[in-house]
Amino acid sequence: MSFDIEKLKDLLKAVFDLIDPKRRMSKDSLDLWYLCLKKYDFKEVQGAFSKYIQQPGKGQYVPKPADIIEILSGSYESNAMQAWSKVERSICQVGAYSDVCFDDPLINRTIQDMGGWIKLCQTDEKELKFRAIEFRNRYQSYRGSSKMPAYPKLLYGIATSENSGKELEYKENPIFVGNKEKAAITYQGGKKMNSLEISEGFAGIKLPQIG
Repeated sequence: MSFDIEKLKDLLKAVFDLIDPKRRMSKDSLDLWYLCLKKYDFKEVQGAFSKYIQQPGKGQYVPKPADIIEILSGSYESNAMQAWSKVERSICQVGAYSDVCFDDPLINRTIQDMGGWIKLCQTDEKELKFRAIEFRNRYQSYRGSSKMPAYPKLLYGIATSENSGKELEYKENPIFVGNKEKAAITYQGGKKMNSLEISEGFAGIKLPQIG
């Protein structure tokens, strides 16, 4: 859902009418609210306001931008933790051999930035704890952006990397991780790896020439 200042104005009016009907909002205040919240998805902002007004303590007072951002930040942290749990399970259950595509485009992008699926799967258990922190931080940064970044349609596994130099016909057949329908949408909306700006972590991994 697009985020424009009129939608925010209507939302704030509804919240103010509920908590303090006499309160009026100036244009400067509205502009400030907009500057603080415009980078977030509007549905998530609506959800944050809903959570705020249901809080027994704070909910009886008119919120400040910091109150809503605090809720949104907590939501992003929770989302990042859930995303990492999905990745960690897939490292164990799928492994580095197969190509994968997650049901969340930001997971694909974040793993790409960290050096790719193969590199992540080959991380030892001790180092994986630090990679988890890196993943969550990167993921939260993308979640907080107002734009969806370009992301790879799939993440290459060892089989694809090894076969890419053997003049074999390459057919994409990634394992869809998570919700299959959403993963298919991620796959269809993503970019071919060799059309993306490849991060330094892909050095040394030979990518198949596609299209």
